[in-house]
Amino acid sequence: MKGFRLFIFSLVFAILLPVGASASESAEFDPATWAEASWRSDDELIICLDPGHGGDAKGTQGGDRLEKELTFKTAKFIKEELAKYEGIKVEMTRSGDYDLSLKERCEYAASVKADYFFSIHYNASQNHDIYGSEIWVPLDFPFRQVGYEFATCFAEEMQNFDLLFRGIKTRESEDRPGKNYYGVIKRNYELGIPAVILEHCHVDNEVDKPFVATDEDLKRFAQADARAIAKYFGLKPKVAGVENYSDYHYKTNDEATIKRLTEYDTTDPDVCEIEPGFIDHDNLVLGVKLTAADYDSILLYYSYSLDGGQTYSERITWPEADALNGTYADVCDIVINIPENTVPSVKIRAYNNYDLYRESNVLSDLGVFKTREEFEEEKKASLAEEAEDTAQSDSALGDKEIISLNVPDKETVDNELTKEDNSLKFFIIISVAVVAVILIVVIVSQVYADAQRRKRRKRRLEEKRNNRK
Repeated sequence: MKGFRLFIFSLVFAILLPVGASASESAEFDPATWAEASWRSDDELIICLDPGHGGDAKGTQGGDRLEKELTFKTAKFIKEELAKYEGIKVEMTRSGDYDLSLKERCEYAASVKADYFFSIHYNASQNHDIYGSEIWVPLDFPFRQVGYEFATCFAEEMQNFDLLFRGIKTRESEDRPGKNYYGVIKRNYELGIPAVILEHCHVDNEVDKPFVATDEDLKRFAQADARAIAKYFGLKPKVAGVENYSDYHYKTNDEATIKRLTEYDTTDPDVCEIEPGFIDHDNLVLGVKLTAADYDSILLYYSYSLDGGQTYSERITWPEADALNGTYADVCDIVINIPENTVPSVKIRAYNNYDLYRESNVLSDLGVFKTREEFEEEKKASLAEEAEDTAQSDSALGDKEIISLNVPDKETVDNELTKEDNSLKFFIIISVAVVAVILIVVIVSQVYADAQRRKRRKRRLEEKRNNRK
């Protein structure tokens, strides 16, 4: 039924549009046969690069760099890189700084018989708090599968950059359910051309800004994009020093898994709970055990509040978050640095990869976080205050002598302990000596008594003998 709908689409556009011939040829689009399409044979693969924005449509801005400039330079660099491979022709929707409608971009791709459409973009967020790269693919199968399979190559390249990868995503039109939200994906779908939108990073966030600081950075993005394209299409190099991807096997999945991993999530995370881990007032750190879950997507960031949720920290990458494989740690231990002289009320936000969040319970009654030096100073002051109170109390009772209580230092304490130690040793020695003397006296007395008994016995024996005589 879906293939039939695509066929009808193609026939309509073949009649209505001059470029419709390309659409009708692509209408029987099927991943099972796509692997044997023109770029796998002797024919030339044609891809269309679409540098986003242009002219008055400046796009987003990071520092003094406009998105329309970033996308155009990146697309030109990608074209240069792909020229190193055999059997591929690269077309670009614009060749200068001018704007095109979404329809014009897509119809140009159809007019050059493009096999795949890549829309090049850079991102930004309203609060400048989001970072990372992502890729948008079509809603409908088999287009979604083709988009997903290329996207896995792109995702691996972004992860090799040490960029946070935010996911392979789809989005449905809010006004027309079942239709693609993004115009270039929707229009190319109608023309039978697979299309994806590459969002390389967020140029307005401090985490991602270093990735687009210079044209060399853009060239590195372009090289990564070109490698992803070469991997996906199994391209062979035609110059030395370029890797051969003719035997490369990209990641794929069954339809149900692809749907689960790319489905747009409109709900908040389901669970976010915290409990104290460890409390280290001396070193100004707090350990928190965090338990959280999102049953429809993944958790990608967290942020924390020390004032019960009034203000929050910058976002921090969620432990073990992997948007490509749809996994994350649902129980983890995090460490928070606490400013000096703070009595924190800790609250955590858990964000999914669609930037929706759930807030945790509040941890309070954690005490004041002060440095060790501050604690010692306060202890000394407290002892001094107690001593002063004692002296004033004695004075009030009529004592003439004011008692001053000084806190003994370590050396004094050690000396006192040594004296006590020596006294104990002396007592033990004397006790042993007394016991020894007593034992000697007892033994001597016993020996003397035995000798006297023997003398008396001998005398009695002699008396008995004399009496017998």
